[in-house]
Parts: sequence; C-alpha cells; structure tokens
Amino acid sequence: MRPLQPRARRALCIGLTATAVALQRPVCAWESPDTVPPRPRVGLVLSGGGARGLAHVGVLKVLEELRIPVDFVAGTSMGAVVGGLYALGLSPSEIEQAVLAMDWGDIFSDKPPRAQRTFRRKEDDRAELFDLELGIRGGRVRLPRSALSGQKLAFAFNVPALHTAGTASFDSLPIPFRAIATDIRSGEMVPLSKGSLARTIRASMSVPGAFPPVEIEGRLLVDGGLTRNLPNDVARDMGAEVIIAVDVSEDLSNRTPDELASLLELSLQLVSLMAVTGANSYVPLANVVVRPELGDITMIDFDRTADAILGGAESARDLADTLRSFAVSQADFDRYVENHRGVPSAAVVVDSIAIVNRSHVDPRTIRVRLHTAPGDTFDLGRMRRDLDALYDLGSIELVDFQLRSRHPVDVLEFRVDGKSHGRNLLKLGMVLDGDLVGKSRFEAQVRLTSMDLNAWGAEWRTDARIGTSSGLVSEWYQPLGFRRRWFVAPRLGYTSLLQDLYAGNERIAEYRIQDARIDVDLGVVLARFGELRAGFFFGHVDSNVETGLAPVPEFSDRQAGVAARFAVDLLDDADFPTKGQFGLADLRLSREALGAERSFDRLELQWDGFRSWGETTTFVGAAGGSAFGSQLPTYADFLLGGLGSLSGLQLGQLRGSVFARARAGVYHPLMDEIDLLGTRAYAGVWFEAGNAWRTSSDARGDDLLYTVTLALGLKSVFGPVYLAYGRTDRGDDAVYFTIGRQIGTP
Repeated sequence: MRPLQPRARRALCIGLTATAVALQRPVCAWESPDTVPPRPRVGLVLSGGGARGLAHVGVLKVLEELRIPVDFVAGTSMGAVVGGLYALGLSPSEIEQAVLAMDWGDIFSDKPPRAQRTFRRKEDDRAELFDLELGIRGGRVRLPRSALSGQKLAFAFNVPALHTAGTASFDSLPIPFRAIATDIRSGEMVPLSKGSLARTIRASMSVPGAFPPVEIEGRLLVDGGLTRNLPNDVARDMGAEVIIAVDVSEDLSNRTPDELASLLELSLQLVSLMAVTGANSYVPLANVVVRPELGDITMIDFDRTADAILGGAESARDLADTLRSFAVSQADFDRYVENHRGVPSAAVVVDSIAIVNRSHVDPRTIRVRLHTAPGDTFDLGRMRRDLDALYDLGSIELVDFQLRSRHPVDVLEFRVDGKSHGRNLLKLGMVLDGDLVGKSRFEAQVRLTSMDLNAWGAEWRTDARIGTSSGLVSEWYQPLGFRRRWFVAPRLGYTSLLQDLYAGNERIAEYRIQDARIDVDLGVVLARFGELRAGFFFGHVDSNVETGLAPVPEFSDRQAGVAARFAVDLLDDADFPTKGQFGLADLRLSREALGAERSFDRLELQWDGFRSWGETTTFVGAAGGSAFGSQLPTYADFLLGGLGSLSGLQLGQLRGSVFARARAGVYHPLMDEIDLLGTRAYAGVWFEAGNAWRTSSDARGDDLLYTVTLALGLKSVFGPVYLAYGRTDRGDDAVYFTIGRQIGTP
C-alpha cells in the first residue's frame, strides 16, 4: 500500500475529526506536535418545532459560552427564524430579548392593531358575527386557504436587516445561511439561499392549513418540516465538516384529543408527524445531536418562551464535554465574534416603488395609502403602518413587500394579494340572550359583503336575521374618491322585532314592531376613529300587541324625517377592551312636513371609557336619551333592562321617552396563557344606576334604580360568552347566559 500524500493525509484527518470527538484523543498520529491542523468548519442545524424551537436560543447561548464558532447555519421553520437572526449577526442575548418581547398572541392574528383599523372595519367587529369568513366564488361557497394569512409574520421581529440584507445571496450574511421550505406542488425540499430573508423565513414556517403558501420565484412554498426537519445534508453541502444538530421534536403520541381540537393544532400535528419521520434518516449525518428536554412544552406554548430557552441551555450544557472538542481559544473566538457580529446596516434610500397588484383593489387606492415615496429612507415602522392600512381594506388576504437591490437602484416592491376565497365574503353569527328563567332571545344571522365593486371601492352589504328579531337590510356603501373619506350610503331594510311589555315585574304582553324603511346618508370618515353621517329616511312602521293585553296604543304609521349619527371608536378590542373610548350620538327627527304620520324628536347618547392597571381593567360609562318634550310612539321608546343595562331587570322591562344610566366596573383575566385562537376567560363586577321615565318632567334623581352584577366572561371564536348574576336594590335579580352579544359597549 502506497503511503498517503501530505494533502490526502490532511483531508483524512479533517474527515476523522468526529471520531476524535468520541475517542477524546488525536487520530492523526502522523501530524507533528508543532503542526496545528486547520479548524474544521462547523455547521449548526436547527429543526422546526413551533414554540419548542425557541430552545434553539438557549443552545446558542451555551455554544458561545463554550467558545464554539459556527460557520454555517441551516434551519427549518422556527429553526429558520432563530438561525436566520443568528446568521444576521445578532447575539444569542439579543435574540433572547427579541423573542421574550414578542406578543405571540397578536402575531397569530391577522388583524392590524384596532387603533390602526378603519371605522368601517371596526363596525365589522361589532356585528355579532363569528370570526370565520367564507367566500362565494363561481356560485360555490369556498373556505379560505388557511386559518391565518400570516400578515404580521413579516414584522414578527423589529430587525430592519431582515428586509435589507442577503437579497443577492445568503452566503453574504455574517454567517452563510439556508432556510428549508417545501414545494407544495412537487413535494420537493427547497433550500432557500437568496432573496428577502423575512419572506424566506415565512415560507419555511408556513404550516399548511394554518398559513397560506408563500410564492418565491414561481414556487408555492410551505413549511420545510414536511420534507427536511433536520437539514444536516444541506449543511454538509454548504461546506460544513462538523454538524451540530438541535432537534426539538416532541413525543407526538402523548397528545390528548383536547390538544388537537383546532385547525391550527391539527395542522401542526400533521407537519410534525411528517417532520419526525423524515428527520430520522438524516440524524446520522450529524456529529452531535442536542435534544432539549422540554417536558410538557408543546408546539403552541408560546407563553413558555423562557422555559424553552432554559431547557435548550441545560441540554446543551449536558453535552458540554463533547461540544468542547470544537472550541477555540478565547482570542480566536473574540476574533470570530468581531468578524461575524452584524454591523448596523446602512440606511437604504428607496429609489423607486413597484406594485404587484393581484387583487380587485384599484392601484390608485393602493398608492394613496402608501406613506413611503421614492427618495425616502427605508423605515420599518412606516412600512408596518402602510401594510396595515392596505390589509384593512377588507378584501386583501396578504400584503407583502420586498426590497430589491439592483445596483445602483433600490426598488421597494409591494405585493397585494386578494382573498383566495373571493371578494364576496360570507359570515355567520348568532346571539343567545336570556335570564335562564324568563324569556330568552335567539337570533341567527348571515352577512354577505361584496367588496371593491368599482374603482372607488364600493361595498354592498346585506344582513339577514331570523329569530326573535328577523329582517333583511341591504346597504350600498359608495366612497367618493380613492382616499375613501367621503361616502354616500343608500340603505333598504325590513325588520320584525318582538318586545315584551311589563307592568312592574310582570310580563303582560308581547309587542311586535314591523319596520320597512329607506335611508339615504351622506357621510365622512373621521380619520380612523369615527364616522359622521346624516340623511333622510322614509318608510312605514306597524306596531301591535301580539299576545296578551296591554294598555298601549297600536300604530300603523308612515315614516319620514332626517337622521344623523356620530360615532367614535378608540377601543383596542370590541369584546373585552383594555383601553380606549367609545362614543355615540344618534338623532332622529320625524316630521309630518316630510310625510310622516306624526312628528317627534329622539336623541340617544352614550359614552364608555376603559383603562387598565396591569392586567386589571376598569371602566366607566354613561348613557341617556330624550324626546325633548315630544311624545315618542311606543315603537320608538328607549328600553332598559337585561345584562349590562340595569342587570337584575328583565330584558326591556323599563321603557319611556327619557332615560339615564351610568355604570362603573372592573374585570380581570382568570388565566395568563396565550391561546392562538384568542380564547381567554375573565371575571368582573360592575355597578349601575338609572331609570326610564315617560316624560322629562317625571325624571328625577330620587327614584333611580341601583344594581350590581357579577360576571364570568369568555372571549371565543363565537364572540363573547357571559354567565352573570345581577341584582337591583329593590330585590329584583336574574341569572343571565349570553353568547355573541357585546355588553361592554352598545
């Protein structure tokens, strides 16, 4: 056998380094003691695993404590998130601070912060509808492509370099990087090596069913865990001679049926099952495999980020003796850190803006919502506001952007995708409202909204309701211009409402009101906080006693008059606000001169304010109404009674032409866990005072009713759910159970 040449011997020495780790002694006996072999290049491979993948941060901290330099990073899903940030040059401590500061519950919600939403979209929050949105396209009802659009994932981390670095090649990053995705069409594993780093990471973690595919260079890409959850072979192909792999897979067989109760959880389970199966064959390619002991932390336990990081660090320290074989001296590691830490990226000036519009929104509407213009410096905060403004138009599934550096020109490209299930949007809802011993109210409703019907963005909204209250109301909402500030809104509707009539505490009759009306309004949108509209109404109303005997008149009246409505909504949540205010002024002037059967005035005012102290939210509110001395017909009376309106009384037990009500209360969450579907439980108590009077001369302060309410509330996909007990100072009490009805505000 011929002796090996020096170059061949050196290559063999490097190839046997992994054996040296296991044997803890040199294996290249022919190397002289004075010769220092080159350091083997280390590849770090990080697997996917949802919230468990945050353990990668703890492993990184230990690798740096042991002075182990990393030359290549390859990651899948959450491994791509952590690996991408590390490849950018962020230190493990900086990554830890970033993930601990994340509001994961908000990220796994598509809606922009409510303060950034238009008033029209805020109205959708208050419509007693389920969160699930369907589409009608081609005469068929269609489901969305995914539970979430992933709109906020682009801004998951406030790191501008995610959008400005590595466009040409991820090999130009401080540490060369690959993110693993899966081509949903061909089923191929796709190692992504260039382009927008933020978009690349989003593709790698797009769990089918939970997030839509991400299109990159004509390929529809989803979570890389489907094909390569532990991409050791990718790191080898990059040039790594030693592989340190971190596998955060969990034992999926132990998950209970309750833990697989949502679309998101089922999607994650499916991807994880495929990932575990696919990863096993690539484990032997790693020299060291770190498997963090994470106990019962699951893929969706993002509220346990600190525990996951700690678990990763502890498991890496358990392998410290093995990992030290790849360590370098303190001086060498200091030089490594100096060369591989990211430097502040230079300010990028946007030379031009391109829009790729794949929606029904007119491009001119898109442009007027962009605050970034050619010549501006790229600003991540401004970009976030721009994308939120576009997404909030209502017919957009995803708004994305990419900064393309085409030397010497930097092009900021916006991509706007319309909803895959169509622009005819269908939502369902229901309200169950009762006192458990008296009469309950149940209503089911459907809302169909057709979006962007012309260049100015007209909407045609139709609501159908059946139950205690039935009816059909259809409105054409026509903005007057691309900015959509002024609008006209003709509306045609018919409602049939059944009300109870009381004599003291006794329900004596049912009163039905049938109202057919045409309204034509002119309005203006007040920034993002409110709306003012005014117009004329014409129609006919019939009111009569349905059952029982009651000393109230029946009417069959022509309607005509003018109406105005001013509303302000600054709440951060429609169901359980923690801060903000809501105000409403509703004026109706019926006039015989315009064709009405009778003239009367009706003004209703309401204001509610919310403020939080830590996790505890306090609120105060007041409401009142008056007919200004005119006599309201029974069908136009103000009503009080029911949960949130002098609780303890029956629904609509008090009525009159004048009313006043004030309240103050507090509520607190019962649990701190973050549920990706937004479910959270609360306990609260509030106090109310008020009454209703037949005339303004009857109104006085010495006959006010005082009530106290104890309530348990749940924020759910079906809307707010309440179980409550109310009691008045005169001994009336009631137990309430409601689903879908908001009681914090009107």
